Amino acid sequence: MVRVCRVDSVPTETIDGTQRADLVSGEIGAERFGMLLITVRPGSPPHVKYHFHKKKETAFFILKGKARIVVENKEYVVGPNDIIFVPPGEKHQLVNVGNTELKIIEVYSPLPFEGDFFLVDEGEYCASLLQRRRSIKKAVP
Repeated sequence: MVRVCRVDSVPTETIDGTQRADLVSGEIGAERFGMLLITVRPGSPPHVKYHFHKKKETAFFILKGKARIVVENKEYVVGPNDIIFVPPGEKHQLVNVGNTELKIIEVYSPLPFEGDFFLVDEGEYCASLLQRRRSIKKAVP
């Protein structure tokens, strides 16, 4: 079934200066991919630590602002109209390094599932992020 919605009508969560909106997710019937709108205030800490996914591949499209993305210990500074593709298994982290708001579209596949998010410094699966997202979604009407 086709779903049409406005970005400003999608529920958001804000943690430590980073706002996320699940634009496409299993919540609306997606089965194979998801899409997020991420907005990061200047000076905010990274919303996710250096991590990797065993199966998930991700593309980031920078709409506004300036970011530093570290992929496999190599640093890239990116800005509007840049696209970054991160294949499964590659460690990565994205940070706002500009003095303005950073706005990103993130597209990923497959949808998040237990056992696919690993923090590099922890060396093991981290369920807390996925659990936090689930609890917030349950709280949103």
